[in-house]
Amino acid sequence: MRSGQIGENNDNNMVDFLRKTTSILKILLEDSVHTAAKFTQTCNRKTITDRDIIYALKYETHEFFIRDGLETRFNEALQEEQAHTYTTDDESTDDESTDDESTDDEITDDENTDNADGYCIEFKNGGSEECEFHRKVLGYSQMWDAWMPSDHMQQFLKNAVDNTTRTMMETN
Repeated sequence: MRSGQIGENNDNNMVDFLRKTTSILKILLEDSVHTAAKFTQTCNRKTITDRDIIYALKYETHEFFIRDGLETRFNEALQEEQAHTYTTDDESTDDESTDDESTDDEITDDENTDNADGYCIEFKNGGSEECEFHRKVLGYSQMWDAWMPSDHMQQFLKNAVDNTTRTMMETN
């Protein structure tokens, strides 16, 4: 009986799984922010709201895995993630810095939006491609509650978006 190898192998598998999960979620969240920005622009607004993020997450839940180039983007993100060395709380220092870009000034609450009622989803800006995108975003959102995903990943994402939506509604 060899001791230690099973535990080490499981730890390596867990680290690999977490790195892959982190990589795909980074891409998904980046795409969601870009989708929210594009949707906001089609509504001729300048501020991304929490509702725009929800619309974007619902859209990306449907569109994310069918996009061309996802495998290449995933491999690039995974290589970047594998280059990171993470420290635990025991190993951390007070002078740690982060390379994350802050988007706090781009995402605001409803009180800072352009309209008196706080929100507008009408298509107001763009050509036929943007109009089709806008229609799709609203269509996915309108049929969201009735939608029954056919695969486990979409079901997982749908549950996560539903939980995010509930959390955002509770804080508003």
